Amino acid sequence: MKTLIHLLCISNCFAVQAQHDLINYNQDFNPQVLLTNPAIQPLPRFFIATSGYASAANTGFNYKNILQANNNVWTNEGANAAQNNIKSGEQFVGKLNNNNNVVTNASTDVMLGLRVRNNYFTAGVSEKASVRVSFPKSLFRYALDVAVADADNAINPPNEAQGNFQLNAWHYREHFIGISHKVDCNFFIGGRVKYIYGMENIHTKKLGVKLINTVANGYTEGAFDINMQSSGIILNPRTPQGRLMDSPVQEYENKTDNPLLYNRHNSGIGVDIGASYTIDNRLTVSASILDIGFVRWKSYTAQIKSQSTTAYYQVEDNNNTNIVIRNMRVDTFYNKNYTTSLNTRAYAGANYKLTKNTRANVLLYGEFYNTHFQPSASFSVVHTMWKIAQLQVNASYLNRSVAQLGVGLTVNLLPFQIYVMSDNAMAYSWYKSAKTAHLRAGINIILGYFKDCKNPCSEDYGTCGASKKYDIFNVSPSKKRNKVNSNMVKCPGMGW
Repeated sequence: MKTLIHLLCISNCFAVQAQHDLINYNQDFNPQVLLTNPAIQPLPRFFIATSGYASAANTGFNYKNILQANNNVWTNEGANAAQNNIKSGEQFVGKLNNNNNVVTNASTDVMLGLRVRNNYFTAGVSEKASVRVSFPKSLFRYALDVAVADADNAINPPNEAQGNFQLNAWHYREHFIGISHKVDCNFFIGGRVKYIYGMENIHTKKLGVKLINTVANGYTEGAFDINMQSSGIILNPRTPQGRLMDSPVQEYENKTDNPLLYNRHNSGIGVDIGASYTIDNRLTVSASILDIGFVRWKSYTAQIKSQSTTAYYQVEDNNNTNIVIRNMRVDTFYNKNYTTSLNTRAYAGANYKLTKNTRANVLLYGEFYNTHFQPSASFSVVHTMWKIAQLQVNASYLNRSVAQLGVGLTVNLLPFQIYVMSDNAMAYSWYKSAKTAHLRAGINIILGYFKDCKNPCSEDYGTCGASKKYDIFNVSPSKKRNKVNSNMVKCPGMGW
């Protein structure tokens, strides 16, 4: 149990790679805001944007919950070693939920965008990778109770426990095109279509474990029910075209073309949609749904399915362990195509303009995974400094933890723009208490940024004269602004 707990902790606390991106939703200085809502129109008239994103999260324990006793060290030495380790185990198991997730994500994005009248067109490519492990509390509770019974003979060990694990991982590239359309000064709608090229995948349909403590025989019996699928992980003995390989590993490694780039036949479609509406000059509401779609996996596919699997875990007299596998039958099937859904995500937000350069934002976020909905929320304040920089501070509820403070900073050094942001900036200093680590950073090239004085929906309108193509009221520039206000055509500017 100690080894497994440490592995889970390492994957959570040191993975520097959960797909939330709350702080990016309201950082509208950056073109990357489009990645969270395709309806939002960025400030620049043209941009080339590059960014990297990494996050790690879990819904149960943190590092501090594990290294609790005996000076924060697990040990087998000393008179009180067993009691201290049990104390640490109790601390760990007590923080778990019935079902727990450990997630790591990473992505890189390159995109460009151009404003043409009332439309904003975008195109780009993203490379994404993610690993998600789900595990039950019941089996850790069982292992701890067995350890307590071993340390105290007066306590009866548990009879049995069962639970389900999940291991899902994917690596894919998406090519996308999108458009945001300004219906009027208040209402924006947008959408994005993505072609997905899949590279690797692990999909768990079922991974059930049942542990039975057989006291009389001195061992624990474990029964397993396994049904897992993969693409690009197990090199099957046949090519995707069905030809038998003499040496699949050698043929795979000796290809002159990179098999990740050119030799996969996994494809899918994804769709993102969004909208933004300004209720009055101060209040704007918006929402988006991302990653509606699927991937069809066809290349280097394999399915592992158990027919009858039983393992025996026995403790010897010298305190060594012996694992004996009996009655085990696991079949592997190759070239079986299968389909997986994308993890659909949803945002819903509202922002209220406190002053000309400061606004407060409320954001709700949810992710659909394995028939479960996992919610998050944040509150933030964004301040724009003379269109040279934008600073955001947010507090969020993520992964069943409320102590999350995020910071985002964007600086314009025209024509370059540099930004860095994190949903939980405290994680890098207080990593022992953190359940979430998140970082997004990038460098953009932006053009046509500062003045939008010819657009009647902009706060800068009229400051540098009128333009016939925006001469929708056929009056002088100063009177146009009054006409806009008198007709209650709200001008959110910046696409908000």
